[in-house]
Amino acid sequence: ETIFYILGLAVAMLLILKILVKKQQIKSGWLGFPLILYLAAIASSSVNAVHRQLVFEFLFFWIVLASVYFTAKEFSDNDSKKILDIIFVSTFIVTVYGVLQYLGLDPVKWLYDFSGRPSSTFGNPNFFSGYLLLVFPLIFVKMISTRQPSKHIFWMVFCFLVVFNIGIAKTRGAWLAFFLSVICLTVWQMMYLKVRFITAKRIFRGTFWLFLLISAVFIVSIDNVKTLKSFFGEKNVSVSERIFKWKTGMEMIKEHPFFGVGAGNLKVNFANYQMKIKRNTQLKSTSESNLHNEFLQRFSETGIFGIIAFISVFFVFFFKCAKLLHNKMKSEESEFNLIMGIFTGAFSVFVYGLTNFPFSIVPVASTMFVLFGISESLEEKKYLTKTSQKHPSLLLFLIILTGWIFLVLEIVIPRFTSDIARRKGDLYFSVNAMQLAAKEYEKAIKLDYYHSERTAFDLGEVYRKFDEYDKAIAAYKISVALRNYGEVYNNMGNCYYFKGDFDNALFYWKTATGIGLPDEETQKQVLKSIAVLENKK
Repeated sequence: ETIFYILGLAVAMLLILKILVKKQQIKSGWLGFPLILYLAAIASSSVNAVHRQLVFEFLFFWIVLASVYFTAKEFSDNDSKKILDIIFVSTFIVTVYGVLQYLGLDPVKWLYDFSGRPSSTFGNPNFFSGYLLLVFPLIFVKMISTRQPSKHIFWMVFCFLVVFNIGIAKTRGAWLAFFLSVICLTVWQMMYLKVRFITAKRIFRGTFWLFLLISAVFIVSIDNVKTLKSFFGEKNVSVSERIFKWKTGMEMIKEHPFFGVGAGNLKVNFANYQMKIKRNTQLKSTSESNLHNEFLQRFSETGIFGIIAFISVFFVFFFKCAKLLHNKMKSEESEFNLIMGIFTGAFSVFVYGLTNFPFSIVPVASTMFVLFGISESLEEKKYLTKTSQKHPSLLLFLIILTGWIFLVLEIVIPRFTSDIARRKGDLYFSVNAMQLAAKEYEKAIKLDYYHSERTAFDLGEVYRKFDEYDKAIAAYKISVALRNYGEVYNNMGNCYYFKGDFDNALFYWKTATGIGLPDEETQKQVLKSIAVLENKK
């Protein structure tokens, strides 16, 4: 994420520099208008935001993505080839690493092991799966376009590695999206081969490996029909949790249909709205920052205007890319296949967004917008108009450079440094070095306040262990100000109880049970404590 912002900001600043010196005319392209609409919708969502800083950060993220797209759409063929090679090399590394994790050969000790599901360098199997869905079609089309036997075998193995990782990651939404992407690839390839070759042999060549790849997913991932039903059935805990989150999102939409609750502000509001939903499963937490549905998330955070603009970005791309594919039916196979791979990858991630949040994951979103630009460059490059090759003045260059350094130092570096402090705090906490943990947690909160809800909770836990209840309560209050948790309110009630402040203990216990505690047994115990305390009064 840090590297993305540093490089993405550099791209944005260079784009501004190019516009100012009029070195080359910048056209809005396919996605310029819908992207501007979406940026406006994000900014407008600040109307209802509890924390406008979170809206600004989300807007900043999408401005950088837009800059990446506007730059990539002007790539030359050579530029595109280099970028694609970088994507292939990095993907090969992360897929090999994913297999090593699956085999128990991971040298890195990650915070969570996800029950053996590989997450590679992404930190979560769901994030990893989203990235693989995007790049798999590109690897597949590279395989079918390669004629040299040794290279063809390499790309076959590469394809299998990607599919194997999608399988062992055991992400249901990714399996569904992968299955649909295979259908999409098959349809486009059969259309192309029919136009160019009209031979059953060529069609067979294109679909044979698709069949093997589909089979690979089910062979390595699914034991039997019972397993499949348990993974997708509503009784599955993960599935029922998602349905509960979607219903909570709908409650937010009902109350704030036009501008939403504010981009990035779902985590602040989730607990208050989940109280309205009857739940029939135990939750891991009463607060969430993601609904596990990209479209409901965008609707609940940015309202009707935001969701329309967000969806239009992808619908416009699919329409324009499909039109380009149709026009390239008689072009070179490698060029058609590249566009087909980009279209299919974007389509599968779009489908994946129904059960996850891939567009919020930096490697997925940034790679996708680079690919958006590359696909458009295949159409637009012949229309680019060269103007005077005027170089920027030294003063203008220094102003742009200063702006880049300022943004990196003010926005990017503090968050990166804060993450390091959080990690150190967690390590100290794990070995019971509480004073050192508290110092690191306080540093993290100071550097990155708006993302410190969990850190503030951990800091409160440290102080509670030392019986420093006032400091613990202060830390807990930071946590709930950023993200309401029933369980944190419960801890605050406990601290006030130990201080002998029974009125505040009752208030926060009632707040906790009103929001609802994730564990039904804990909920009953707190209600019992409330009854006992009220009887004493």
